[in-house]
Amino acid sequence: MNKFSDIPIKITLRACILFEKMTGRSFYTCNDNDACILAYCCFQAAPGAPRMTYDDFLSLLENNKFEEWLLRSIKADEEFNAQFAPATEEKSEGKADDAPPMLTDIAAVMVINGVDAKYVMDEMPLYELQGYITAIEERKKEMVTNDRLWTWLGLMPHLSKESSRKLSSPDKLLPFPWEIDEKKKKSEKEFDSMKNSLAEFFKAQESKIKQESNG
Repeated sequence: MNKFSDIPIKITLRACILFEKMTGRSFYTCNDNDACILAYCCFQAAPGAPRMTYDDFLSLLENNKFEEWLLRSIKADEEFNAQFAPATEEKSEGKADDAPPMLTDIAAVMVINGVDAKYVMDEMPLYELQGYITAIEERKKEMVTNDRLWTWLGLMPHLSKESSRKLSSPDKLLPFPWEIDEKKKKSEKEFDSMKNSLAEFFKAQESKIKQESNG
């Protein structure tokens, strides 16, 4: 008999943070080899679960009924959450060797930005995580962009004409990394478009010359 069957087992952010504390790795690196550690973290993060060491937990896993119940509960939660995950994951725009983010840090950012701590740690399904982070990042961008605008407006009356021309817009005063990336992408897109247009032009010219020579 499993005396813990009434404890709700889910993959919460608290469980993810426990995993990161135990392994020193991002939860995004979790794989099949981490099954026991993840199970322990989910069990310890669940409300009503007794506190125990990892070694004691491994001994508890020797009870087949407990092990089957726990793994089945975690798998059911994974399958439920997978329904609402994006069909395809967006590729990271960072370098290929960039380390995946730590959910420990992300949780702290969310709480500092006003999201209820209990909801973040114990109730929020992981598929909601990206939406909150995107909203927080957009708000931060809006705030610093607004600060830059007022700084630029305050400086303009005190600048010479030459300096005013050089700082003709707030982004000239202080370009943000995402603005630089956007300009770079725009330039690359325009270059690709120009390259394709030239290729089509030369292809049409070559076809025209062939037609004239055959005629």
